[in-house]
Amino acid sequence: KSLNTEGTKFILSKWFSAESNPKSPHKDEKRDQIKPKVEEVKNAEVAKDAPSENAEEDLDSDDDDFPAYDMSNDTKVDPQKTKKILYLREVIQELVNPESDYIEDCFGLLPDLCRRHLKHEDPGLVPQLIKGILYSQNRFDTQDWVKLRETAAVAVLETRPVAAAKSLVPAFYDKNFPMDTRFGILTWLTNAAEGIQIQYRGKAEFFDYIKTCVRGLCGGAGWAKLEF
Repeated sequence: KSLNTEGTKFILSKWFSAESNPKSPHKDEKRDQIKPKVEEVKNAEVAKDAPSENAEEDLDSDDDDFPAYDMSNDTKVDPQKTKKILYLREVIQELVNPESDYIEDCFGLLPDLCRRHLKHEDPGLVPQLIKGILYSQNRFDTQDWVKLRETAAVAVLETRPVAAAKSLVPAFYDKNFPMDTRFGILTWLTNAAEGIQIQYRGKAEFFDYIKTCVRGLCGGAGWAKLEF
């Protein structure tokens, strides 16, 4: 009995001492270690749910993978930025370019360039000029387009009558050209005849020009046998 009594007293003393000191230093230490970890988990969850400040940039980041579309060909040339065209070969380059914005400018320059340069140039340039004039298009619906085109063609004819006529006459029968262009060829040949007569009166160029036009347009009929 004495042993049981002593054991009971010992157990009760331990129990009362625990009740009187509920805070154990070991428990406080463990609690202090766990608390920062809990705070880290909470902060991570808040950061995960919060919207990103760079969300819009992240969405647009995929656009960098696509190259920018070049729309320079769709933009009309600034009228303040004029291109200087000084030579016949530059005129030819513009006339044969379907996307050129300087066709009307070339038509206006041709009379002076023909008078000063074409008569001294290689006759091989004449077919190229005629081809450029024939294939040119009124891209900007210019009101004076027909007149400008006619003036340019007549200037080439008056400077190099035979070479120009040899290029224009076959084009009259070319079905690839519209009717207004084909009738325009007849007008050009007729209007150039007066200037050619004045410049080449009594010279072989005038007679060769008439023969080229008549023989070509009349198909070698009796008109071609006329002597001028």
